[in-house]
Amino acid sequence: MPTIQEIRTQTERKMARSLEGLREEFRKIHDLFIELKETLCKDNVDFKEISMGLSHDYPIAIQEGSTLIRVGTSIFGERKY
Repeated sequence: MPTIQEIRTQTERKMARSLEGLREEFRKIHDLFIELKETLCKDNVDFKEISMGLSHDYPIAIQEGSTLIRVGTSIFGERKY
């Protein structure tokens, strides 16, 4: 029977955050990722990705340790609901 193997974490930020608040949020999430990697996932060599950051805040996410970003709005434009 196949098993599920966690290989990354992903987060969405709160919408109404200052840039410094956003940076702090990304930093805390990255710290949690490192903690998970060193404890619960220490034997999982595939657990190496952390996805933080969208089109409008990805530079900060990368500075705070993101290894994956989501930039669909930059590529495809704003969604029309």
